[in-house]
Order: sequence, then C-alpha cells, then structure tokens
Amino acid sequence: MSDMNNEREDMTEEIVEVDNMNKTDVEVEAVGKVSLKDAFMSTIIDVIITGAISIAGLYIFDIILKVTAGYYVKEKISVLAIIYLIVTILYSSIMESSKTANTIGKRASNLKVIKLK
Repeated sequence: MSDMNNEREDMTEEIVEVDNMNKTDVEVEAVGKVSLKDAFMSTIIDVIITGAISIAGLYIFDIILKVTAGYYVKEKISVLAIIYLIVTILYSSIMESSKTANTIGKRASNLKVIKLK
C-alpha cells in the first residue's frame, strides 16, 4: 500500500511540474512580435465600434436637444466629428484600464497591452 501511495505522490509531482512547465511555455509564446494583420484587424474593429457609439451618441444628443429645448442638430457631420473624437479618447482609456486591459478589437485579435515596469 505504501508503494502505491508513493507512486501516486510521484505522479502528482510530475503532473504539477509538467503543468508549471506548460504555463511558462505559454507565457513565453504569448509575448512576441505583433503581426500587421492582427494590429490592422484590432484597429478596424475598434474604429467600427467607436464609430457606432458615436453615431448612436449623435442621435441620442439630437433627440434630447429636440425634447428639452426644441432645437435640433443641423450640422450633423461636425457634431459627429466632435463626438467621435471624445468617444475615441474615452473608449481606449476606459477599455485599456479595465480588468481585461484590452479593447474589444485587441481581444478579438488575441492581443494584450502590458505595462513594463
């Protein structure tokens, strides 16, 4: 019986060692050069998302302005550019400082922002 227990302990130690080795290998493989395709795809996804948020924000702003003051946005392109600028700055800042530390585009492309000490 003690031989079986010793074998189980040896097997457990070997499994833990292999698991630790695999984690290290994964971390080393994860850090590397970003391909142009991945960077381009993450940027395109983020631009689409910020554009959609900006357009939605423009129409929400227009509706609120109509209901509360009776006015409407006449120069939609100019206001959209201002809203887009604000959304782009806030989107990147908020998403990269969140728990996941990534924008949606970077998550989709399996990229991660890492702060070096």
